[in-house]
Amino acid sequence: MESGSPVTRTSSYSVQRPLPSLCLQKAPPQDESSEPVNQQVSEETHSVPLPKYAPPPPPPWKFSHKVVSSTGKSLQCSQVKGSSPWISEDVVEMWDRLFFEKNGADVTVYTEDGGIFLAHSIVLVSASPIFSSQIEKHHGRKQMIYRLPIRGVPLAAASMFIRLLYSSRFDVADMEKFVLHLLLLSHVYNVSFIKKLCAQELEHGLLTIENVIDVYQLTKLCDAPRLSLMCLRLIIKDFTEVAKTEGWRVMTESDPSLEQELVEAVIDADTVSWHA
Repeated sequence: MESGSPVTRTSSYSVQRPLPSLCLQKAPPQDESSEPVNQQVSEETHSVPLPKYAPPPPPPWKFSHKVVSSTGKSLQCSQVKGSSPWISEDVVEMWDRLFFEKNGADVTVYTEDGGIFLAHSIVLVSASPIFSSQIEKHHGRKQMIYRLPIRGVPLAAASMFIRLLYSSRFDVADMEKFVLHLLLLSHVYNVSFIKKLCAQELEHGLLTIENVIDVYQLTKLCDAPRLSLMCLRLIIKDFTEVAKTEGWRVMTESDPSLEQELVEAVIDADTVSWHA
């Protein structure tokens, strides 16, 4: 077996009974006029001692999806029970190399800031139903390269998003810079594992007083209730500092109703704390 290849081992317990031996008694000869004689079958029985108590069932499988940055940082995102186990690093490396080398690429991705890069339609179609729908519109046309726009984010963020679709790899510095762009793209293109990854990164260090208002507004758009709650807790806890940020200033100008909602949440929390 080659090193590095994933191995799945399955253990099973079984008790095998010997097959019963069949002894056929030859029927006596009979005349055509006589009544039919049934063949008699005798069966030897063999007893096999069974354990007094059955062994306990094996614990349920709990699989994880390994997300690896190009700098060597490994993360774990919880994955639906029953999905694939750990993936070989050789396989991850192969898909990451395919993203960078572009061999056989048939999609041109372009962004609003003038950026262009190549990708493979089979990967995009498999990863996102939105990409699948967009590429499906090109079927039947006499063109070898599909044109696919990704709007609202810079080239670096779009490229990072597509790379995650290939190999789940990313650069830590890029994650710190583009986590909000990735969260938005994961929602727009319906890629749940990237949304979970972004939420995990924000929960574990990237959520700050400076960006909490931006993240909170984005969670309402992207349907991320757990992350939204964490933002609200941070806003209430450090409201004085949050109210000094640029994000708060912009929010009060663009969405006064949200400002009122947050102020009321802070007042309610203070009231509950005072009564307690």
